[in-house]
Amino acid sequence: MYGAGMYLRMLFSFLRVIFSEPRYFLHLCISVVTLNIQHLFVGLFQNKKKHPVSVYSVFWRYHIVEIEPAHVYNFMLFYQGQSSLDKLLERNVTLYCTDHRWVYFVEVEPNKNVYSSDLSPLAWVAQFSHAKKVYVVALQDFIHFIDNLPANDTRVLLLSHLGRCGSTMLT
Repeated sequence: MYGAGMYLRMLFSFLRVIFSEPRYFLHLCISVVTLNIQHLFVGLFQNKKKHPVSVYSVFWRYHIVEIEPAHVYNFMLFYQGQSSLDKLLERNVTLYCTDHRWVYFVEVEPNKNVYSSDLSPLAWVAQFSHAKKVYVVALQDFIHFIDNLPANDTRVLLLSHLGRCGSTMLT
């Protein structure tokens, strides 16, 4: 389906990351392996009915550039315990990113507002810089949880954007 040139470009990009940023590559390898091992062990022993949220403490964080898109593999995490879904409703817990199986939230100090431009012009940069804990919940459990929340008549506007796209002109 793809030509040989496409595969060569992908290989070159992969090798460039390895050799230009070996610390980042090492960090990604370690964080991917440790997080997946922790997911496996937590999944074996977790009581999903009572506590469907896994809690991880942030031990280390690393990314190449400040405006790199949010991803949980930018953190080195250690399993800390379990929590109920109600923890996700706290004011200092915010949605960080998702993938095809998990939804990731970060907790910052209660006096920090990650949506304030005083911390950073981009919310995910403030989340990355100030995260103390990461909460992980299965995508199906999260969808079921939000479907069962009481109705809310608050008008909410979410302006979704990519960093440095000119969206500041809209606000």
